[in-house]
Amino acid sequence: MRKIIPGVILLTVVFSCAKHDETKVPTVQYKPAVKLYFSEYSEYHVGYMYTDTLDKYFTLLNYDSGLQSPEGIAYNQAGKRLYIAEGDGSRVLRDTPTDPALKVVYDSDRGVSNPTAVAIDTVSKKLYWANSGSGQIMVGDLFGTIDPVPLFGDAEIIDLCYGIAIDHKNNKIYFGDNNLHQISVGSLDGTGTPKVLYQSPAESTLCPQSIALLEDTLYWADDCSDNIASASADGKSTVKILFDYDTDGVSQPKGIAIDKAKNKIYWSEYDHSYIVRGNIYGTGESELVLEGVQANSISLQYK
Repeated sequence: MRKIIPGVILLTVVFSCAKHDETKVPTVQYKPAVKLYFSEYSEYHVGYMYTDTLDKYFTLLNYDSGLQSPEGIAYNQAGKRLYIAEGDGSRVLRDTPTDPALKVVYDSDRGVSNPTAVAIDTVSKKLYWANSGSGQIMVGDLFGTIDPVPLFGDAEIIDLCYGIAIDHKNNKIYFGDNNLHQISVGSLDGTGTPKVLYQSPAESTLCPQSIALLEDTLYWADDCSDNIASASADGKSTVKILFDYDTDGVSQPKGIAIDKAKNKIYWSEYDHSYIVRGNIYGTGESELVLEGVQANSISLQYK
């Protein structure tokens, strides 16, 4: 049984007197998550909570703010702005917690059609979204100053995509498809043809919702199999189930996000109206952090 347990932020500082070795690859320093944002499609609502204060959330945007049917969301850590893919409105919006006025980045007049997922490349300052209405992955910039273009030419490469993950270092973009039951990878610059990494075998059904990439591992929420899963980003490993229905009570998971600094993975469960977190390796029990919201997508803000 999941319990809401008060969270505590722990800061560990390690001092070393060892001689510096320039031949060693430096360890990536991850910052802990401090806020979690979530979107509720049917409620026309975007809210947030603090990761160390459980079972309490605040409204950021709603219908009165001009918001309609928010699907995917992504927080831009560098620009301190939240980006929102608005499905029925066919708009991609941006906001900042200090200025709740919605700003339209791209809309249907510029090719947006039922956007269901959004992702940010903070290095190139580009914005990517799943144009599920046209079957394409689109790319523009963070402020809408350039015209968006589809990746991979005019090919229809998606049917219903709820998850995009960017790997700028290796020039790759990963995306899942709920209707095609697969996770694919392609070049971030839109050249070539995307490759299917994982798809439904005969004995099970893969329905990826949100996906996340951490180093060389993909993570996703599977709302057909009611589990949180991971596998290598090269498509060569077997799928590992981290949390599932039978052991952990996972039911219709939608959004996921990763806090590597604390080795935690967060996910939302539409059926239970929960947001939950657990160990990124799938060990131990999951922890209920918020209830009463039917979140389609979640995104973390780091310290």
